[in-house]
Amino acid sequence: MTHSRRDVLRGGLGGLALAATAGTGALTRAQGAGGRPPFGAAVNQWILPKEEPYRAAIARHCRLVVSESGMKWDQLRPAPDRWDFGPADELVEFARQHNLGMRGHTLLWYDSLPDWARAISSAAQADREIKLTIDRVVERYGAQVGSWDVVNEPIEDLPQRGMRESVWYRALGPGYVDLAFRAARGAAPKAELVLNEYGLETADEGSRVKREGFRRLVRDLMDRGSPVDAIGLQAHLSGDRPIDREGLQALLREFVEMGLKVTVTELDVNDKMMPGPPELIDALVAARAYEFLDTVFAVVRPTAVLTWGITDRHTWMPRWNARPDKLRNRCLPLDENYVAKPFMSVLRHFCDVG
Repeated sequence: MTHSRRDVLRGGLGGLALAATAGTGALTRAQGAGGRPPFGAAVNQWILPKEEPYRAAIARHCRLVVSESGMKWDQLRPAPDRWDFGPADELVEFARQHNLGMRGHTLLWYDSLPDWARAISSAAQADREIKLTIDRVVERYGAQVGSWDVVNEPIEDLPQRGMRESVWYRALGPGYVDLAFRAARGAAPKAELVLNEYGLETADEGSRVKREGFRRLVRDLMDRGSPVDAIGLQAHLSGDRPIDREGLQALLREFVEMGLKVTVTELDVNDKMMPGPPELIDALVAARAYEFLDTVFAVVRPTAVLTWGITDRHTWMPRWNARPDKLRNRCLPLDENYVAKPFMSVLRHFCDVG
């Protein structure tokens, strides 16, 4: 079944749903026992104190928030004996004032590391610093943060196949993931502990190979008895690559059978290769988001759905995926003037949005 651009634009949300599912059946409703998952967004803590419309949009639409960068190692621990909790503390206080839940991102990643951490070479030092950082950060925010991305992006992209090369992998081998989860569980006995990854959802060789590598890692962690509670699907979706409904759903069913939950952690849509004008871009972005969420919700209701940012005014997208036609990237649920777009209607369909 094919759909013209005019069909997508003319059909409103119903038309978007049909274009996204391409005949896969009735709309999947996120209703039922346990209610709908909360909607949240990543917050830029340097913009938050400067722009009242930004603060108002987060407070109005979100049920929970996560820091874009304020809880990463290069911000929190710029030197081995120096900690900077200021930006993270400010977001925690904002969340408290507005009665918002919080996710923590991220306790361990190969990137956003200070130079001293990148220079770690021994297993003993890596073990010590991982445990120290996780203990210190979780101890500080454990009462406010209900879900942690414990390890972020452990699987390499093609042409490599398997675990990503990193300071942690070189020092400790694949066991560094289990080490981090056990440290996190010791520091946060009741929090949701998440293994977070991107690039698992599309119908291409890169995603297929990455799904296999990620599947192997998760199975290994489960065999070890590692305290992983949930899988985080980053969901940085590609406008020019459709969702592999069958492949992603097969992976999710395996995770559910293992007793794992699923959360959508960083949803946005890369519109770099989508045709203009802006109204068409917005329709296509919403259709892609619907296609993904419908695929996921048909298997499992996520514990939460978060977008990586909330407004096109402030997004990471143009740094890496600027549009060749020079139009503003339109990858998030609110436009640059904080007006809701069709993407927000899709989110309201599946989630508890303010």
